[in-house]
Amino acid sequence: MNQSIYSLRNHCFQTIRDILINHFPDSIKALDLDISYKPGWDVEKTLQEVLLANRNQDIKYGFTRYGIHRDDIVLTTCGLPVQQILSRGQIKTLSMLFVLSQIIYVSKFTDKNSILLIDDLESELDSDSVSYLLSQINNYNTQVFITLIKPALEHVVSHQEYKMFHVEHGIIKPVKTS
Repeated sequence: MNQSIYSLRNHCFQTIRDILINHFPDSIKALDLDISYKPGWDVEKTLQEVLLANRNQDIKYGFTRYGIHRDDIVLTTCGLPVQQILSRGQIKTLSMLFVLSQIIYVSKFTDKNSILLIDDLESELDSDSVSYLLSQINNYNTQVFITLIKPALEHVVSHQEYKMFHVEHGIIKPVKTS
């Protein structure tokens, strides 16, 4: 069963990775990004073999060190983890592009539309990055909820139908828009 989950995850990852590279080539190329899927065990062996071989150590440590729960996606640039090279804004932009790739994946392989929730969009991003991300988000049939610290953002609402609300002390009030 876990081998099947690994195979499906690997296939989904490869497809989403291809979407990311093909839909956002300039962004990925500019970051010199390498994206890989790291399974949570040596897949040359069955998971059952790995678990049995490490059973005593896992009991000693009090948790299972190998398995699908240990799978990871590794992002590197210039051979180093992105956290060591990229700014927080670049990492946030990359994360958003990865999420958009997943939205494209869902719409491509299902008849479902996604809902995108973005908390504090402007945090860590300059206005050009915010505009770029919003233009990319607008390309997909996605309902979007964005929280903002600033009361209004022209580039958030410039091209789309929208409703704006103000939340204070748990009370939600609609904001009149022009």
